[in-house]
This record gives sequence, structure tokens and C-alpha cells, in this order.
Amino acid sequence: MSATAAEKPNLLADYASEEEIAAEFDVSTRTLARWRRMRVGPPHTAIGRKWYYKRSSVAAWLDRQERAPTAEAQTPRQRRA
Repeated sequence: MSATAAEKPNLLADYASEEEIAAEFDVSTRTLARWRRMRVGPPHTAIGRKWYYKRSSVAAWLDRQERAPTAEAQTPRQRRA
């Protein structure tokens, strides 16, 4: 018995392509490639020559990028005379 297309699971359903993530972050695919080389961007998976990003992993990475304002940034700077 063979599985039809409707019964076949979509293994990449939870993943976004490099182009989709670049559009979401409003950056170029070259920026994502640079982040991969520098190991600073969201977690990714390579399949052949294509890169995919698990949506839940990207959301978790984005949450970890949040920074609290520093004390210096909260106080107005004084001008030099």
C-alpha cells in the first residue's frame, strides 16, 4: 500500500527557508550567511546547499537577543562646555 500525497508527512513544515527568515528580519541572505560564518545568528540546518531555520528555534534565539538597557543609557548625557 503506497502513501498518497495527502497522507505523506511534510518534514519541513516547521522550518523556514533562508529567504523567508531574511525577509522576516529585513536583512539580506548574505547577512544570514555572514551570521552563520560568525556563529552569531539563529540556529540553522543545512540540507544540501540550502539552509533552513526551525521556526521555534529562531523565536527562542530572538528572545535571547533581548537586552536590558544599561544604567548609562537611562541617564541623559551631559554636554561638555
